Amino acid sequence: MLLVALAVLLSGQIVGALRSDVLTGVLTAMPSMAAVTALGLFGLDPAAARLSRPAPARPDPPTVSRRLARVGALTIVPVVLAVQQMVNHHVDGLVPAAGQAVVAALIAIRSDRSAAEHARTERALRHRATHDPLTGLPNRTELVARVAALLGRIARCVNSGRHCVNG
Repeated sequence: MLLVALAVLLSGQIVGALRSDVLTGVLTAMPSMAAVTALGLFGLDPAAARLSRPAPARPDPPTVSRRLARVGALTIVPVVLAVQQMVNHHVDGLVPAAGQAVVAALIAIRSDRSAAEHARTERALRHRATHDPLTGLPNRTELVARVAALLGRIARCVNSGRHCVNG
């Protein structure tokens, strides 16, 4: 239903863009109403509940390629507008487009700093949860986790049939 709604809405916009008479308003409004109806019906679809669940959190930090993709996504429209302004020799629109590109870059920088701060906070919270605040030594939770990991490595070593020394 969601795809049907998007297809109908897109077709209405295309028809509206191609026609420029009084009939355009009717031709654009009807697909829009059908799309809104399809979106409403999508809420009744069992797939809607699955799609509305939040995605699992990514444990890995953002990579350079993800950061570059984010910057590209934020700056593509201002850059295209600036190029169009330069090609058409309109200087008036160049300043706002350049300003939008700068704002997009600042948003990307702030997002990266926020991600780094989030990672530092997670590490600090993980350390506080597994270490004694007074001595800084591992607490019982960390001890149990380390012993379980060591026993798992020993079990894998024994099951492999080879002689393992130091892990």
